Amino acid sequence: MTALTPDASDLPSWPRLSVFCIHHANRLPALARERLASTTLAQGQVAIDAHRGAHIIARRAIGGEEVVWLVAVENGLDTSDLSIRTAIDTALEGFRSAHGF
Repeated sequence: MTALTPDASDLPSWPRLSVFCIHHANRLPALARERLASTTLAQGQVAIDAHRGAHIIARRAIGGEEVVWLVAVENGLDTSDLSIRTAIDTALEGFRSAHGF
């Protein structure tokens, strides 16, 4: 199994790659889904332009209270375009407000 795990270096919030072997891992996928679901605070789809959008997920950092925001944009959205980035920022602010963050 390959996983991103917390790193104990100077940048504790940056993940590092870990590889480990698990024998008899029948319940592992269900456990991973349960663990991930327990950290999810809110998620939803937002419009970025007339045809495409982004999926936003707010998660509680494992072992802490910090909220981690994930934004996955649909194919075809150029995130280097300033107008797209502004639309993403606006959509994220609206999502945060609508969900009480």
